[in-house]
Amino acid sequence: MRHNLDKLRASGLKPAPAAETFFENGGPDLLQEYFPALANLIPLSNLVHLVMAISILFNLMGAGHRFALWRIDAGRVALEERWQELFGPLTAVGLSRTDPSAFAGRGGELDALIADFEQLEQRCRKLSVSMLVPMGQELTYRYQESLIQERLAALRPFTAAAKGAA
Repeated sequence: MRHNLDKLRASGLKPAPAAETFFENGGPDLLQEYFPALANLIPLSNLVHLVMAISILFNLMGAGHRFALWRIDAGRVALEERWQELFGPLTAVGLSRTDPSAFAGRGGELDALIADFEQLEQRCRKLSVSMLVPMGQELTYRYQESLIQERLAALRPFTAAAKGAA
C-alpha cells in the first residue's frame, strides 16, 4: 500500500477523496470494511446525519406523547375534582355504597360528568392504540384508561339508580 501511495504522489495527480482516506487510514474504514454496499450508497457523513435525524425524530415523538399524556392526566384530575364537588371524598367503591336517592335531582350533573369521562376515555384509547406511540408507552395510557373506567363503572349504575329514585 505504501508503494502505491508513493507512486501516486510521484505522478503529481490529485487522488480521489475516497482514495485519500483509504491511504491515510492504511486500508478501508469500518463502514467500508463491514458494510461496503452501504458505504457505496451513502457517504459516512450523510449516514451520521441520517442517524441523528432519526434519533431526534424519536425524541420528539416521545416528548409529544409525554405532553399528550400530561393533558389526559390533567383532564382526569379536573374531572376527579368535579367528582369531589358532587360526592365529597367518596371513592368509586364508596359511591356504590351510597344512597342514590340523595342525588335524585342532580341527574343532569351526573350525566355531564359521565359524558366528560367517556370523552376523555375515548381520547386516551385513541392515543393508546396509535402506531406512533413509543414502545412501552402505551401502558401509561392504559393505566389512565383504567382509572377513568373505574370511575365510570361506579358512576353509571349510580346515576341510573338516582334517576330511578326521582
